[in-house]
Amino acid sequence: MLILASKVVTLSGLCQSESCGGIKIQYPFGIQERCYLNEWYKVECRNSTIPFLPKMGIEVVNISFSGDEEGGYYGSSRSFGSLRVQNPITSVGCSRNGQESGRVLNLTDSPFFFGRGNSLVAVGCNSKASLTNIEPAKLDCELNCTATLPTKSVPFLDNTGCSSNGLSYAYRSRVCANNQGEEERSCNGNGCCRASLPDDAEAQQVIGVRIESFDQGNSTTGGCRVAFLTDEVYMSSNATEPQSFFAKG
Repeated sequence: MLILASKVVTLSGLCQSESCGGIKIQYPFGIQERCYLNEWYKVECRNSTIPFLPKMGIEVVNISFSGDEEGGYYGSSRSFGSLRVQNPITSVGCSRNGQESGRVLNLTDSPFFFGRGNSLVAVGCNSKASLTNIEPAKLDCELNCTATLPTKSVPFLDNTGCSSNGLSYAYRSRVCANNQGEEERSCNGNGCCRASLPDDAEAQQVIGVRIESFDQGNSTTGGCRVAFLTDEVYMSSNATEPQSFFAKG
């Protein structure tokens, strides 16, 4: 899941707060006509449970403002709200036909940008994952598989592992500290790798994810590999099964 930040946090509007799938939808976002600021903030409640931004084609997981308990844009005193969304996963060698998947997330002309707390996470072997469209900044991490480590389930597939499902970095850190045992190790490249979004790419509006194979340019011989931009925390014990991420999409 990915954090986007918004420059608009005005809490007054023509309508009362709405909800979809247990997620509070409040101005400038809205579901009904004239209840949202403009088309960027229009929310569709699909199947009565899934809040969706049709303008960007993104599923919403949480909406938070600076005055909320979650702290908005990671507790910032600046006038920013934050939007937590489902981010598409880039994959190589995971499908039967070997087709690569992934897309550039383009927020150009929208009021949203990529917020603090996001990191590039990659899972698999013998590859390099990198962010695109952030020049002159650079961000990548490399994958190898030199040792076997115990694995746990993927955080967003259930409630185990080191993940808060929340917006506050401080809160997420506390959850991780409580869940983290001796077997937990950071994603240091052995089956999974992680790199934080650089400061000069923080307010970026266009970011893509690319996976390059070390296997002599053959993208299918190295097995399934995935990479994505996320605010969730992954360890080597809960992020070593790329096929699970690919299946979730």
